[in-house]
Amino acid sequence: MTRRDRILPWINSKGAGLEIGPGPYPVLPKSAGYKVEIVDCEPREKLLEKFQGYKSDHPIEEVDYLWSGQTYAELTGKTNHYDYIVACHVIEHTPDLRSEE
Repeated sequence: MTRRDRILPWINSKGAGLEIGPGPYPVLPKSAGYKVEIVDCEPREKLLEKFQGYKSDHPIEEVDYLWSGQTYAELTGKTNHYDYIVACHVIEHTPDLRSEE
């Protein structure tokens, strides 16, 4: 079972979505017909450089919003707009709260 297979039953895949930080592995790519906007901390050009050589079924997509720490509503200017928000490539960037450092 793929990530997409696990996520699709829980979302309205025909609705408006927001995917956070998909890099070279979007879960719900625009190129597959999903109505999704992309949030990342770097523009597409930088992501292409960063992930050069990665193999993916879908190209790195255009980043709609460059995130710098604000809430998604502040970033997008939209509230009560998205039917789903997907963030599959986030946990590896969060601090380990159990760490003794």
